[in-house]
Amino acid sequence: MNARLNERILVVGGGIAGLWTALALARKGRELTVLERDPPPPEASADEAFESWERKGVGHLRHSHAFLARLHILIRDNYPDLMEELLAAGCRELKFADGLPLTLQENYKPVPGDQEMTILTSRRTTLEFIMRRYAGRQQNIRFETGALVRGILTEKDAAGQLRVTGVTAEQNGETRDWLADIVVDAAGKNSQMIEWLNEAGADITEETERAGILYFTRHYRLHDPKNEPARTKIPGAGDLGFIKYGLFPADNGCFSITLAVPEIEMELRRGIVRPENFDKICAQLPGIAAWTAPETSEPQSRVFGMGELISRWRHMTKNGEARVLNFFPIGDSVIRTNPLYGRGCSFAGVA
Repeated sequence: MNARLNERILVVGGGIAGLWTALALARKGRELTVLERDPPPPEASADEAFESWERKGVGHLRHSHAFLARLHILIRDNYPDLMEELLAAGCRELKFADGLPLTLQENYKPVPGDQEMTILTSRRTTLEFIMRRYAGRQQNIRFETGALVRGILTEKDAAGQLRVTGVTAEQNGETRDWLADIVVDAAGKNSQMIEWLNEAGADITEETERAGILYFTRHYRLHDPKNEPARTKIPGAGDLGFIKYGLFPADNGCFSITLAVPEIEMELRRGIVRPENFDKICAQLPGIAAWTAPETSEPQSRVFGMGELISRWRHMTKNGEARVLNFFPIGDSVIRTNPLYGRGCSFAGVA
């Protein structure tokens, strides 16, 4: 038997990056354990997952999401049964033509490749809820929930090369070492593994740049999911300089609005988080007002805020050589991009 199939693999983090890693390895016949700090999703509906699923490790879980074409292709081509489950749960496919401005639709003629530009849209909780349930049915994937990683285990070989041998994690009030031949860091932007490795001498460097914005999201549900406001020449997204805004259709008659403001706008930041102010702002934006009007929809959540948006690129090699062996950071653990571009989940899926 191939010795690699017997390698002990730990994936730290059961979010989007961790789930994609687990599914990809399981498809290749590899067995692995996912250490997840948060509880498993409720055995219920997508709506209940949105309301009650505790995910302290995913701060942006209830913010607006649109899953780009690259991610849609990945699911469609490699996990068609997962795609069926996502669509059955209410996730939507928005095709290239659906996103064209009305001024261009009249003369639009499809060309080869347009069909590959379909995006998947839903609440983030719905996508992750269905993916987590799907991954949990795979025989090669074992989930350990309530497991909080407290440290990383390392050693140096005869040549002085640093290598990872596992992690230390706390679960059910007990702390133990989880030994592994491969550790995948999918714990996201708050992962401490790189810092721990640098303390052990890894010398992993990084580049950072502030996004310069904060964003705020509120979710709504249409009174009649089959009767969305008609599209007009006024777009549902825009940038007014002092505020950016976007409308995100989701699953099961839901949608969300995200408003982004510059970090320096302190008064606007303090005011926008109040639901009544958020709704008043939406009522003044022509491309959004018809959606959030009381006769069209009703709010389903408070206003969620998200700050400290810092783009980051961590360099895991030096002169072509790995700075540490047996360790693979993915997703936000290694590269974090400006959320306005919507690349995060797709990057985690293809990394």
